[in-house]
Amino acid sequence: MDQQNGNSVITVGMIEAGLGRLGLKEGDIVMVHSSLKSFGHVKGGADSVIDALLNTVGINGTVCMPTLTYGNYGTENPPPPFDPCKIPGIVGTIPEVFRKRPEALRSLHPTHSIACIGAKANELIEGHEYSETPCGPKSPWGKIADHHGYVLMIGCGTGPLTMSHGAEEVIHKETRCTPPVLCKVLKAGKWTEVYLRLHGPYERPGPGRIEMESILESEGYLRRTKVGKSTLLLIDARGVWKVSADLCHKYAGRIPHIE
Repeated sequence: MDQQNGNSVITVGMIEAGLGRLGLKEGDIVMVHSSLKSFGHVKGGADSVIDALLNTVGINGTVCMPTLTYGNYGTENPPPPFDPCKIPGIVGTIPEVFRKRPEALRSLHPTHSIACIGAKANELIEGHEYSETPCGPKSPWGKIADHHGYVLMIGCGTGPLTMSHGAEEVIHKETRCTPPVLCKVLKAGKWTEVYLRLHGPYERPGPGRIEMESILESEGYLRRTKVGKSTLLLIDARGVWKVSADLCHKYAGRIPHIE
């Protein structure tokens, strides 16, 4: 085992072994939220994590990562024109390295885009710029659940569990989202105008995303393991939608109205 300053150095093989313990396998679709520093020292950095993921799902699988560019946007303050090749994501090192790989494809949503590499990449990202809401059923987030995919949280708990927004958007669309906002996206070299509902000010009813970890685990949707210093959670994407929907219905009367 490699050592650095007395600590284990995490390798591609060690990460692959951890993914195998979780049950991630060839042909799977997985959305990955990540903290590179959570591992400790990774030999090869972010690229090693990406390689381990791609090796695990193989040529028939698909790895997806959030390349989000959200902000305080609305009808009076639309997001900047979205060029998927030039605008960086704001959610960490691994997704940004992933996005820049030549084989990566990125969806055309100005606040909640994802990048994908693999067999289902085109299918997942197609039409995101026309999705009624950022993470709804026809978005890549919804498609991952439809394809019986997974969400993998690497060292970050369930706090960044973006998939949970999908059910919120369906059940509380008027409260969760803004009215349609005029947005511009660069599609096939041409600027295209689209009207999209974006995330507006909102307070989740009932337990938040951090508290969802215990609920998902108790209902059998979550498995965990450790690689180095990092705790990895593999979560059934459909389970995320179900738990989020259940919470939305359970606490429906507690959603504050925000003008």
